[in-house]
Amino acid sequence: MGRQRCHIPPVLDLAPAAENLAESLTKGTRILLTGVLRQHDWETSDGETRTSFQVDATEIGASLKWATVTVNKTTRTTATTTGEGNTDPWTTTPANPDTGDKPPF
Repeated sequence: MGRQRCHIPPVLDLAPAAENLAESLTKGTRILLTGVLRQHDWETSDGETRTSFQVDATEIGASLKWATVTVNKTTRTTATTTGEGNTDPWTTTPANPDTGDKPPF
């Protein structure tokens, strides 16, 4: 069987997660990446058509196939709002703390 080729395209839009990635992953760690694969075609000055690919990342994390992970939630600097102007329920306390209603995680 012949040798298989692997192409790893550039990954964009990792800036929001870059600090967490640097603190969480090491070289050689298997990852899972979701995003949009984009294809760019262009023509060289010699008239040849070239193609390149890039991934616009939406999520990235460690693969759990051969590793374990301990999740530590990062703190948000500002509350996220929903369409009605309400704050994100995961960043606020329950309306009635006496009922024992807590997020499931």
